[in-house]
Amino acid sequence: MTDSRKGIQQSVQDAGYIAVGVGVLGVQAAQVRRREAQKALETTARDVKAAVETAAQSARDRIEPVVAGMRERVEPLVGAVTDRIEPVVDQVQDKAREVVEVGSAKAKVFLGRESKPAPKTSAKAPAKVA
Repeated sequence: MTDSRKGIQQSVQDAGYIAVGVGVLGVQAAQVRRREAQKALETTARDVKAAVETAAQSARDRIEPVVAGMRERVEPLVGAVTDRIEPVVDQVQDKAREVVEVGSAKAKVFLGRESKPAPKTSAKAPAKVA
């Protein structure tokens, strides 16, 4: 082989080695950038998580007194409504029993199973509804 041919061959071989070396350096640089980006992303994620937790706690801190205040206002109202409704419910139940008894007695008379209707039961005196 001639010297010029050997020189060309050596130059091509050197160029190949340089290309491989530049590729390896490029991969290493990409890996370094990936690690840096991953660290930055982890830091950002931690910061966002902390901000969300802080905002959630702040919301809970503001909502809890409102809920407690509403509970303090609503519970007495529920008690008052219950106190007013129970006598009415008792009256309705008594009246319903009376209607069923009278209706049953009339049905029996109509069907000929009993000779006279059952006596009317006296219902409790209606409670005053305030």
